[in-house]
Amino acid sequence: THTNELLTESSQAMLQRLTGLPIVHHHGYVCELPPNHRFPMPKFHKVLEFLIKDNVISREKQVIHPKQVSRELACRAHTEEYVDKFFSGKTTVEEQRVTGFTWTPGLASRVRYET
Repeated sequence: THTNELLTESSQAMLQRLTGLPIVHHHGYVCELPPNHRFPMPKFHKVLEFLIKDNVISREKQVIHPKQVSRELACRAHTEEYVDKFFSGKTTVEEQRVTGFTWTPGLASRVRYET
């Protein structure tokens, strides 16, 4: 229902000419993590590149790029307090521990794209 709010203008235009299953991807899905972090962040780009290389999907006909979720839309799922804290980097250590990730500007950006 909020597709137009979350896609870039070029992605909205692509929706008109899509063929096959739409694949939503953005370079911002990957961010730096602390050394030796157990989460394999680069996998997001690697999976996309393997699918394209193996001709499973077409970059030109299927891949669309999202915008970052707005504060307003994020507040539909979370409290305004939590969204403001997350967007500004003021989440507590305990809130970060629940997610398994230490807050960084890159992580906040990534989460806003993936949402």
